[in-house]
Amino acid sequence: MKLIVVPTYTYNPAKSLDFTSHLNPKPYLGYGFENQINEHKKLKKISEGEERELRDRCIAFVTYIIKQFQQRLPDNISMLEKIEILSPSNTLKQIKDNISPICEFFGFQYKEIEKIDLQWPNINLLNWKNTNSAVEFWSEVYSFQDSASNNPFKELANLAFTVLCIPWSNAACERVFSQMNLIKTKLRNKMKSPMLISLLHIRSGLKRNKKCCHNFVLPDTVIKKIGTNDVYNVETELNDNDDDNIISFADFQI
Repeated sequence: MKLIVVPTYTYNPAKSLDFTSHLNPKPYLGYGFENQINEHKKLKKISEGEERELRDRCIAFVTYIIKQFQQRLPDNISMLEKIEILSPSNTLKQIKDNISPICEFFGFQYKEIEKIDLQWPNINLLNWKNTNSAVEFWSEVYSFQDSASNNPFKELANLAFTVLCIPWSNAACERVFSQMNLIKTKLRNKMKSPMLISLLHIRSGLKRNKKCCHNFVLPDTVIKKIGTNDVYNVETELNDNDDDNIISFADFQI
């Protein structure tokens, strides 16, 4: 939006729906574009009318992209923008924003919010090792224990995990649907949900651990279960925390 609006216009990409009335009549469209235009003008390969038409088409294209982007933004974008305070760098600051609005937005109870509000200003008093990744940082916070074997930041870590597990786009869901269509084909239309879910878990687990089915080494406990009734028991609970044992749930009767 900054590329095509006048410099004096104060804009917000998520909320500025009237930006089309503040378009720059002759915006700077980048070094490559402006350089090519000047060369064509020197060689008289482009007229002023053609240049104007080309600029208008570029502005219209960027305007269309902005409008499409705005339509895809959620209504609660202002709240989602505040979630960045849970990044390790912002969390460990001495002076930081109030975290209570985020707790209320995600439906935490009064007592939980009160505990989180007390834990929030104290978390920077300790030295944490994993500060480069939000997932590793909050995992360390969640597993931390004091001298009394208590975690003084448990509720705060639960809030961070609640936020981190939010799908920020529907891309992951669309990938699951694509994988589902690849697994449950017309020739395998009698496959039931437990088997389908198990196979999706297997594919996801292999990808998450950067492994492949061609070179994946099955655990001995899984090999011993091949051909036994345990393999065909649909009530077997799947342990999401153990990706090595994820194969034991299904895929042997294929």
